[in-house]
Amino acid sequence: LDYFKAYNDRLGHQAGDRLLREAAEVWEDALRKTDMLARYGGEEFAVALPNCDHEAAAALIERLREETPSGESCSAGLATWDQLESADQLVGRADLALYDAKQAGRDRALSAEIIERESASSPGLGT
Repeated sequence: LDYFKAYNDRLGHQAGDRLLREAAEVWEDALRKTDMLARYGGEEFAVALPNCDHEAAAALIERLREETPSGESCSAGLATWDQLESADQLVGRADLALYDAKQAGRDRALSAEIIERESASSPGLGT
């Protein structure tokens, strides 16, 4: 959830707790029965989407982002598991994509795979 600390400071921790619960309910209702939503820490949530290709995952994450309750916004980082990396590596790539989404102005979802592809195709400095 974007600017959650400011939301808490402005409206109080009880309002912040209500927003977290409301977001979890709205987002969970939008997921398939096989998907899993979990609070990852603070204002962050993680979503596991088994048997979901990258395009379908991106569309679902965008829908969740658009359904953020109470007129608030959220940013998301998406990473697709390559079946070789550890869970920590997967979450780390999603977290980097989330960081890039926040740096790009928030209220958006970015994909680790697209960021990695763009980085690989961009020539480095001094080359």
